[in-house]
Amino acid sequence: MGFPTFSLSDYTITPEGEVINNKWNRKVKPQPNSKGYLRFIVAGKFLFVHRVVAQLYVPNPENKPQVNHKDGNKLNNRADNLEWVTNQENRDHAIKNGLHLQGDKCSWTKLSQSDVDFIRSNTELSRNELSKMFGVSPSYISAIKLNKKRK
Repeated sequence: MGFPTFSLSDYTITPEGEVINNKWNRKVKPQPNSKGYLRFIVAGKFLFVHRVVAQLYVPNPENKPQVNHKDGNKLNNRADNLEWVTNQENRDHAIKNGLHLQGDKCSWTKLSQSDVDFIRSNTELSRNELSKMFGVSPSYISAIKLNKKRK
């Protein structure tokens, strides 16, 4: 995984997650991306604050690829709140702490829990009829009926 390089003489990144432009002697105000992670621009490239802080201040002896916010707050980029993790460890942390949106909590889900219950209990309508009724694919209907989706 490539990480854009930049000169530390141009910026100071503190263990508290502050980004300071040394040329102007001013704090940079990182902006969130669509997922809420703070980032700033260096040489035309976006850098994520949490990754830069972790690379500078958080040991990674196992060479794990992702950075996790221990408290689940994407705005808290303090080094003591960051840890290197695998993809699976990151996902497990999100699920354990209620950060992974599932089911009715997920704003982009097409089906409510009552829709799922209806699909599972219905024996009269075909898979194709149910898929048209709910605007999802027939294979998604099958996955629901087999408890592979919306467990």
